[in-house]
Amino acid sequence: MKFVLIYFLVYSASFAADRIAPQVESIDPEKLLPALHAEEKFRTHAPAVRRGLVGSHLTYRAESAQWFIEHGTIEDVPYLIDALSDESMHVGAGYPLAGMATTRYWANVALIVICKTSYDYQWDSSKEKREYSISLWKQHWERIKPKKTESENQVERSTR
Repeated sequence: MKFVLIYFLVYSASFAADRIAPQVESIDPEKLLPALHAEEKFRTHAPAVRRGLVGSHLTYRAESAQWFIEHGTIEDVPYLIDALSDESMHVGAGYPLAGMATTRYWANVALIVICKTSYDYQWDSSKEKREYSISLWKQHWERIKPKKTESENQVERSTR
């Protein structure tokens, strides 16, 4: 039991260190569902849906990634890249392809739609191949991410 706890802590720490998006807190399904099913002002719901990508409910993680296929923008790319590392899979959903039950499958689809490119990420590839594709997505983000203004850089320096 002690080994499992130590492994989980080490694994969690290494995953968190590789994240590129600002950290977001998990969201309760009761708060997430209105954002996922809103019929207007979609972008105002993006922060809540980003939190859904790391939520405790596996089905809603995948649904959050699906939401970005239609409503995602360049601002959502780092959150979706981070979601490619999600190892969870919900069962019993009856999808035609097993990968459709994973957050990482839908995060990849959303990235392709938003960025109009692909880095050969396959949800069911070996972990090493997925990590390589994720590294390519991260490099892509570094090339396309919006540049900060001088005032934003000053604020960032003052908070360090």
